[in-house]
Amino acid sequence: MDSAIEGFVYYLKVERNRSDNTTESYTRDLVRFQRWLEEHGLNEPSEVRRVHVGDYLVYLDKEGLGLRSIARARTSIRQLFKFLIKE
Repeated sequence: MDSAIEGFVYYLKVERNRSDNTTESYTRDLVRFQRWLEEHGLNEPSEVRRVHVGDYLVYLDKEGLGLRSIARARTSIRQLFKFLIKE
């Protein structure tokens, strides 16, 4: 998952010319998601299913994250997987 996130962040910076704040936020969201996945025995992007993303978003809500933060995390995850499908 590390290389997937690194490739995506590079894409955001270089090809999409996203701001540092945007790339840092996406990176934080995705690294947190990666840790959660690893805790659940999922180490490769190909192992991740919709149900995992849904469970993760519920987890964030239970942890007390605000709705905007959860929405951004969802967007970060969705954009990562769109990138991976294109690549």
